[in-house]
Amino acid sequence: MYFKGTGALALLWACMLPAQQAWADTAAPVVASAVGADLRFAEFFKLPIGPRGLEPSAKLLALDGSSVRMLGYMARQDGETAVPGLFILAPVPVTLGDEDESFADDLPASVLYVHLNAAEHQGYVQHMAGLLAVRGRLELGAQAEVDGRISFVRLLLDGEPVRVDALPVAAAPASPSTH
Repeated sequence: MYFKGTGALALLWACMLPAQQAWADTAAPVVASAVGADLRFAEFFKLPIGPRGLEPSAKLLALDGSSVRMLGYMARQDGETAVPGLFILAPVPVTLGDEDESFADDLPASVLYVHLNAAEHQGYVQHMAGLLAVRGRLELGAQAEVDGRISFVRLLLDGEPVRVDALPVAAAPASPSTH
């Protein structure tokens, strides 16, 4: 008897998950402050992933063109994969190289192409280890990048990336979530 009741409850819960996700995507309006809304990598796509594959979340779409703040790790790129004026921010530390994997590399689906101000940065970006905080204007849509990849989520950087351990404790934003 116990297992039958538990199975029915589990089935009911499973049927409610899509409705709960739809409510979560629309229930909380995006509130942007003067310094920008916080955006996490886990908020890039709708969850659970459906039959149509990865779909942008309502929050990501609502923030298009807005100022956002994000935390992540700068992807380490070797000399052949690095391009001037941009770097890739990922939810986990990754290293990119073209020796044997080319575009089948270790980049997760949710990455952010960070474009630097062309007037201020002409050269290559020096890799910064550790957790970084970035702020800028969010852009969405498929775009061919100089490195040959197609980006969907980009940030036009305001200022410089800052290592989180260099921020005062009260100013440090919430840590990135990859779940």
